Amino acid sequence: MKKIYLLLFLCIILFPFTASAEQHSSTIEEQKEQENSTPFIFQMENYEEYLQQYKASQTTETTVTLPSGEDITISTKGVFRIYNAAVLSPEYIKIKEQKAGSLKKGDCIYFELNKGKFLKDISSITTQGDMKATAVGNGSYIKLEITQTSTIPSEITLNRIMILSEGKNESLTEKSEFVLSLTSKYVNGDNLFHNTKNVILNNRFAAMECYDGEYCYEGFRFEGRLLFANGISYCVLNDNIISLYHDTYLKQNYLMVPLRSLYHVFIVDDHYCETHVFNPSISVFHLNWDTEQKIATIGDTDYYSVSFQDKSNSMTVIRAYRKQNSIIELPVSAEIKNNVLYVPLCTETVEAILRWDISKYMYWDDTAKTMLMEH
Repeated sequence: MKKIYLLLFLCIILFPFTASAEQHSSTIEEQKEQENSTPFIFQMENYEEYLQQYKASQTTETTVTLPSGEDITISTKGVFRIYNAAVLSPEYIKIKEQKAGSLKKGDCIYFELNKGKFLKDISSITTQGDMKATAVGNGSYIKLEITQTSTIPSEITLNRIMILSEGKNESLTEKSEFVLSLTSKYVNGDNLFHNTKNVILNNRFAAMECYDGEYCYEGFRFEGRLLFANGISYCVLNDNIISLYHDTYLKQNYLMVPLRSLYHVFIVDDHYCETHVFNPSISVFHLNWDTEQKIATIGDTDYYSVSFQDKSNSMTVIRAYRKQNSIIELPVSAEIKNNVLYVPLCTETVEAILRWDISKYMYWDDTAKTMLMEH
């Protein structure tokens, strides 16, 4: 009996200490969790606020006095990307008159970029009034030329603005910023502002911050405008001509392109896709040719591969890493011509090679017989 009382006594004495120890241990763990998580949450909140401020600073409105003494307003909206993009696309530049006829037919305004290159294809849209203009990118400049003097106060909007960023940030902590100015340089002898001071319109017209993400799928990311046309031996990426091995041609109104050319444009040369192999031991970027069966294969059958066969309209896709194989029907058959295997340039073919749904970015112009891929 005494032993039972003794055990009960010990339990009464020791239990509060045990409970206290458990509570203390739990409190320490909670504190550790809070200590570990609080700085991260704090940083993210600050970062979101920073992003909002940064993006807001890219929308500007500047009043500029013309040599005639009249005022115009130039508004801009830039772009912020959280990775090193190949092409940046600011939303717009707007030029608005305060009085009709302030800008006259033949007047030329040049917008200058401190680095990078403007691509040529820029739209000039009359968004108010009856003034008309054309715009074209040429290296570090956009040339805006008035082609019709307004009879009422008017506004011109420039869009489809694209900038080749020309390289990546060397430092992971640095941001690359592009400054847009109304230049005072004497360009081609027709700059309306050549005898005035430079006017900075937007010192963050485009900006990039280094980041590892935003890939299409399985390590691919693409940027820009890629154009294939009928009967030529090159394609056009933005303003750059990329040679193909042979001329393209039409087959049942589908554009046929050398498979080897697609392999180089999409994968090997990194023209259109930035390719990243997350597992260096996996080689997925091979082009193999089976002479006997006349089958060309892009990839690695141990991981991922796409195969095309001469005179066959079936494409074989092997996803060995997922243990999935599939046969995809093509609209027309692949075929050998001039000792080169051609495949149709269609969504099925491109999506299989890129491993990403690109259908909404592909546009077929049946009149011009061209395929445009734009993102």
